[in-house]
Amino acid sequence: FVGACAATLLASRYLVTKDATIGDDASDFVAKLGDEFPAVDDVVAPVTALAGKLSVPDVDDVKASATEWYEGVSDPVEEIAFPAAGVAAALLLGNVASWPVLGVFAPRVLELMGVAVAVAAVKRYGDDEGSVGADLTKYADDVTDAVKTLIGK
Repeated sequence: FVGACAATLLASRYLVTKDATIGDDASDFVAKLGDEFPAVDDVVAPVTALAGKLSVPDVDDVKASATEWYEGVSDPVEEIAFPAAGVAAALLLGNVASWPVLGVFAPRVLELMGVAVAVAAVKRYGDDEGSVGADLTKYADDVTDAVKTLIGK
């Protein structure tokens, strides 16, 4: 599912909002690759840092946060419907990937995209470079913009 979400976000980025091109992102990715292999400690450190931060959330705190967020939403349809449409598109992509002809390769491509996202997340959040909440909000905004562009709103 993570790979399907990543593919949906990339498709909206390239085809709908046209914020970037595949060539731009590919050259940025190649520019970030180093000439040498990283040291083992450089690879393991973000994983151990992230593992040290993981904990089981308190259900009451999560419930209170969700209730507080929902009560602060001025237009629930506007706030929830567009990101929900993005999640529905990702689910649809995951189902389409299993169709007979596409089922030969598409599920594996989505799995690899999911692995890439997981590796990037471990690096990002293990090194304290980002906030999960802020990133999810940004992606929800990106999906909202893409859906609004598609429906002409």
